[in-house]
Amino acid sequence: MKHYLDLYDLSFEDKKDLCQYCSPRFHSWHQKNEQDDDYLLKWIPIMIMAQEDVPKAIHTYLLKPPSKICFEDPESLKIEIYKSFAGEIPVISTNNVHDFEEMLKKIIYHREDIQHIEEIGASFAYGENNRFILLSGKPYSHISARQTEFTETEWAEKSMIIRREHECTHYYTKLHYGTSKNHIHDELIADFNGMMAAMNKYSAEYFLKFMGLSDDSDGMSGRLKVYTQNLSSTAVDVISYLLIQCAQQLEQWSQTNRCLHMSVEERTKILCQQDLFDLSLGIMKEEIF
Repeated sequence: MKHYLDLYDLSFEDKKDLCQYCSPRFHSWHQKNEQDDDYLLKWIPIMIMAQEDVPKAIHTYLLKPPSKICFEDPESLKIEIYKSFAGEIPVISTNNVHDFEEMLKKIIYHREDIQHIEEIGASFAYGENNRFILLSGKPYSHISARQTEFTETEWAEKSMIIRREHECTHYYTKLHYGTSKNHIHDELIADFNGMMAAMNKYSAEYFLKFMGLSDDSDGMSGRLKVYTQNLSSTAVDVISYLLIQCAQQLEQWSQTNRCLHMSVEERTKILCQQDLFDLSLGIMKEEIF
């Protein structure tokens, strides 16, 4: 830890903020309660109606009157109960940006004025009585297919998978650790699971593109700005350096036989046990049970 902090001329406040920001985020793991899935009973009539008419199911069960959505592409709307590593979770998806943003405003936030809505590609609703994931067909982290090794169609498919597994990871940490925040540690784990599911590998290069830290980005144009907005510019420089090291170490770890033979839950538990300093040094505590 001292090594990283000594690389920069940091104030006492910056050092304090960085130590707090990089400290372990996830603490005691707790077993899922058997009643945690009771909310799924409410989705039975939704799923029955969705088999015939998805827009009608959304209007009947998920929208509060007098809200209405004029869907531009009802054919691309899908509702499924997805069997994730975190458990079963309802997933609503669409390839149409307008339809996604309308559902975001009227189902998730219940208001029309959402700042920077164009930057949002997915949302995870978690409440006592209901929870579900809303996915868009936007390119993941606003990275175009030409910035990847994939065709437009391939990248659209992989973006949806990354996004789905990313949100399922947030669901898992909320369920078992009681927390899920816009924080670099959360995002490292969620993107790790997303890429492993979509591409069968973890790419440090892609992750840094997602964050706005690659050679073809302008530094703070990616998601990093969202997760470090309360830190000083000098502290953000330290986090950026730290993040590059974390991504490179995670890529190496992802290629080991140990990692490749783990379940998604085992990987997630291990990554939750680390702090950002340990991750950047490749120190992996593996007490997963």
